[in-house]
This record gives sequence, C-alpha cells and structure tokens, in this order.
Amino acid sequence: LRSPDSSRRLKGPHPRRSLRSTWFAAVALATMTSAGANILYVDASAPSGGTGQSWGQAFQSLQSALAVAQPNDDIWIAKGTYTPGVLQTSTFTMKDKLHLYGGFLGFESSLGARPDPPVGTILSGDIDGVAGASIGDCNHVVTIPPGITELRLDGLTIRAGYADDPANGENGAGILMDGSSGPINGVLLSEVRIRDNYANQKGGGIYADHAELDMKFCVLRNNRAQLLNGGGLCLETPGAVRVFCTLFTNNRGYYGGAVSLVDNHDEVLFYNCEMRLNRAHQGGAVYVANTDLGGDWGNSTVVDNETFSATGGAPGKGGGFYVDFLNPSLATQRIFNSIFWYNRTDPGTIQTVSSIEGATNADVNAVAVTYSDIELDTSTIPPTGPWPGNGNILDDPEFVSPGNNDYNLMATSPCLDAGNDADPGPAGEPGIPPDVLDLDNNPATTITPFDLVKGLRRERDSTGSSNGGNDGGAVPGAINDMGCHERQ
Repeated sequence: LRSPDSSRRLKGPHPRRSLRSTWFAAVALATMTSAGANILYVDASAPSGGTGQSWGQAFQSLQSALAVAQPNDDIWIAKGTYTPGVLQTSTFTMKDKLHLYGGFLGFESSLGARPDPPVGTILSGDIDGVAGASIGDCNHVVTIPPGITELRLDGLTIRAGYADDPANGENGAGILMDGSSGPINGVLLSEVRIRDNYANQKGGGIYADHAELDMKFCVLRNNRAQLLNGGGLCLETPGAVRVFCTLFTNNRGYYGGAVSLVDNHDEVLFYNCEMRLNRAHQGGAVYVANTDLGGDWGNSTVVDNETFSATGGAPGKGGGFYVDFLNPSLATQRIFNSIFWYNRTDPGTIQTVSSIEGATNADVNAVAVTYSDIELDTSTIPPTGPWPGNGNILDDPEFVSPGNNDYNLMATSPCLDAGNDADPGPAGEPGIPPDVLDLDNNPATTITPFDLVKGLRRERDSTGSSNGGNDGGAVPGAINDMGCHERQ
C-alpha cells in the first residue's frame, strides 16, 4: 500500500507536476494482507452475537465491523447483501487505513483462496424494496470522509444509492468522496463493481472532490447523474486519478456520460479502458472542462457512445470526447493507442459521427492524438486522411461482434500491431505506461502487463513471445494493438 510520503498526496492547492515523474515516484500497491494485520470477519448468514474474530464468530453486519475496526485492519466479507441501515441517511462510512475485501465463501484462510474474480459481496442502498435505485433508498452507499490517507475496497459490488436530498447531498450515490474540508488520499478500488446508482447532481457512481483515486479491474454500469456531471465518475479539483483496465457502460449524465473531469488535476491517467453505450448532452463518454493541465487516455476503446439534445433542442456535442479548456495553448490532453468508433451526436432525427469535439476548434486542436483509429464524419466533410498525428489511421477497426458488445479485434483488423509501445515514442509520443498499480502482483514488472481483461497479456509481440510473435497487423515489428483488447 502507498507509503505516507507518496508523491501523489494531496495537501490542498498544489502546483502542476509532470505525469512521468509521478508515475515513477509512485509506490507499488500491495495486494496481499498487510503483515500482522488484524482481520475482522463478516458474514450475513452467520449466527448473531459474533465477535468478528473468525468465520465461525463472524459479524452479521458490515457496520459492526466498521464500528470496531482500527487503522491497518483488514475486513473480510463473505458473499451476501449488506445494507448500511434503515434510513436514507444511512451509509457505510469508511475509516482511515482499512482494507475491505469481498467475495469470500466464508471459510478461506488467505486472500489467495478467494474465488477469482471475487464477486457476490453487495453493499446496497436498497432499503425501500423497490428494484434498482429509487427515491426511498440510501443517499450514499459508501462515504469516504475527509482526511483519509489510505483505503482499499476490493471485490465489492456497490449499488442502489439514490442521492437526491439537498440536505444530505445530491452527489455521489454509489461512493461519495468529498475532500473539500480535508483532502482524501490513497484510495484504491480493485475489482469493484459500481452499478445502478442515481445522483440528482453529480457522480452517479462516484463523486470525488479534492481526492486521490486509483482504480483497476472495475466496472461502472447503469449509473446516472441526472442534471450535471459524470454519470459514472465525476472528478472535481484538485485531485488525481489513475484508472486501469476498467469498463464504463450504460452510464448517463448531462456532462460526461461515463466520466466528467472538471478543473485542474494533479494527474490523470486512463489506460486499458472500454467506454461503450454511455450518453450525455456533451461528452457521451468523456467530458473535460475548465482545465489546462494534462491528462492521458491510452489503449482505450471508446465506442457506441452518443449525445442527446438539450431541452429546447440544442444538439449535443462530442459523442466520444468533449473538451473545453481554460487555455487551449496550455492544454496537454493526450489520446494514444486508442480506438474511437461508432460515437454519434443525436440532434433529433439524423445521427452524425462525433468522435472528438470541443467548445472551439482550438480546444479540439489542443488534444494530441497519436497511434489511434479515430472515425471521422465522412457524410458532411469528406476527410483527406486520418486524424492529424503520428501513427493515426482511418480504417474500420473490424471488431469481432460489436452488436454483441464484443470489441475484440478480428485477425484482419488494421489496429493489430499498429500502436506505439515505447514510452516515450520516437517523437515523444506516449506508449505503454509503467505498471504503477501492480496489475499482476509483481513489483518487478516495468510496463503494464494486461489489456482490459485481468490475465490477458499486453506484451511484446517479438519473436519468441508467448502469444506467438507479431499479430500480423499493418505495422511489421510493432507490438501493441490499438484499443483495450490485445489480440491473444
């Protein structure tokens, strides 16, 4: 777990820092139980009156474990559904330096004995008995309060929060991280599924303000921010976020269906992510605004997202990606090794291609795109070539079965071996980043080893590699496929 002197720690307002220096200064995150950590056990099917000291004496409720947990404790939670209480204001409030692990069957003696993937442990805000997030449910399922310096949530499903109460907050129905009165640091979500949450304002799935957040192997599905930003994830200033190997699907917001990034952030890195079937008025998948600092979006597949018209008929913009910078001349948003395809605007009757749009042409031109397959609108302005930038192409990516949400690449795809692996590349382009979140539990790994799916390698396609060498793509000798799925 990140040490107390992590270079990413937030201390209120902070200067701009290099993404590269932050990557290499990051401390590897441990994935096993901390040495000597006390373990508290929770099992909804356990008899009442347990002390929490073993599976046989497990607490019935997570709230009982949280009440007695001390810094550096682990909480092991068996499969089952856990609610925070019976009131709409009830919430699971986290404490500093806790590590919550779900997905247990209720007899394991080590983390490694959990089922893989760890599923079935549900933290639910559904207290009114109505299926899905509804008006009588808890406002925030999980609350991460100001002052947290380290926290891990692992193998949990967080669902059915309904943040609609002005007195108790209308942001962050699934997870609320409001560090405006004291920064939040060192939060890691691993194999967490956040789904079916509703916020009246911002962050249907997650709302993070003045917070540092890492995510890996997560899923954000069917979350909604009704009036404002970030159906899946809303990030507000200042903060830092690194999201690896995560799926955003069927989320909806007004600004940013999947992700909304507003104001300046210390570090932004989305890598090996798939964003599909998300909707918003601006930024069907991603909305970036009021910033002039950096952000990296690499080896991601952004597909089948769309915008909708505003009340009164104003058409949406940026089916895939929407940008509105404070000063475009200072902006350093970078898209690399990615695929943007089938993203659309919907002005009412005729959908048009909308991969990357902005408030002005200067905003769009400030996005550096390299080694990517970006669909252009050929119906109105026939393009003379691919999106400007080294290594970009304009070809059907040839997905296996997009109608069935299978965006793996066919053997004949022009995106095979067409990405850039070197970091930096020959002209300074970004490539495969270091494995800063330790996806394979191997601190010695120097580059990110997996694609979107845990265990599927994103490795060098050189002669003798375990996946048979070069994929046979368009660029002989290249090793990195575009998009979040590396052909195996």
